[in-house]
Amino acid sequence: IRDDWENLLGEGGYDSCPFCADMEEGITMEAILFCSHGGFIYPKSSGYIPTEDEVEEIEDPDILLPLDPTNPQEVKEYMWEYFLLEGFSEVAVAGILGNVQQESSFSPEVISPNDYYGLFQWGGERKNELVEAGKKWARERGLPEEDGWTHVEFQCEYAVQDYESGINGWGSNYVFRGDGSILHAKKTVLETTSDVAEAAMVWAAGYERCVVIDQGIEIEGKTVYPMQEGKLRIQYATEIFEEFAGERN
Repeated sequence: IRDDWENLLGEGGYDSCPFCADMEEGITMEAILFCSHGGFIYPKSSGYIPTEDEVEEIEDPDILLPLDPTNPQEVKEYMWEYFLLEGFSEVAVAGILGNVQQESSFSPEVISPNDYYGLFQWGGERKNELVEAGKKWARERGLPEEDGWTHVEFQCEYAVQDYESGINGWGSNYVFRGDGSILHAKKTVLETTSDVAEAAMVWAAGYERCVVIDQGIEIEGKTVYPMQEGKLRIQYATEIFEEFAGERN
C-alpha cells in the first residue's frame, strides 16, 4: 500500500494503530489516502461501534414478552398486558382476569370434566368454534393444528374477536349486585365502569354467561339472575387490580 497510496494525515505518514501491542503502522479511520494513479479515499464516519455495555436497553411497553404457558403467574401477566394493549381499561382487565382465575386458574390447556376448554372455559358450540379457529391460527404459523387452541396468544386473540363480534348474550342478562340492586351486563358498562366488582360481574354475565338460570326472578319486566361464584370472581378481580394497576405508568 505504501507504493501506491500516500496518507495525507499529518507528517508521520501512516498512523500507528493505537490498539496494536507492537505499535505497527496502520491506517486509522481518520486517514485520507491519495492514490498516485489518481483518486483518493476518505472516511465517511468515525467507524465507532458502541460496545454492548454502552447500549441502553429501552423497554417497549407495547411489546409482549414470551411466556411459559405452564406458569400461571406468567400467563396472568401476559393477559394483563395483552388486554390493555387491546384498549381495555385497567378496571375492565381486572374484571376479565378475575373471571379467568375462577374459570381456569390461568391454565390455557385445561379441559373441565364437563368438556369446557381453555382460559375462558368455552363450551358447546363456542368450544367447537374455538378449536377450528385454533387450527387455522396454528396452520398460518406452521404449528401443529391440533394444539392451536391451547396457545395463550391465540386464546387472547380469540376472546377479543369473540367480544367484538357481538356474540349472542351480551346485553341480554341482568344480575344482582351484592347490595341487591340490578346490574345490566352490557359492553358499555364494562368499557366505562370505574368499579372492579362491576367489571367482573359484567364479564361473568355477558361473556362467561355464568348465571344461575333456574333461579331467575322477574322484576319490572326483566329476568334477573344470581351469579355463579360471584363473590370469588369479584375477590380475584380486586386482587389482580391491586397487583397490577398503575404499573405501566
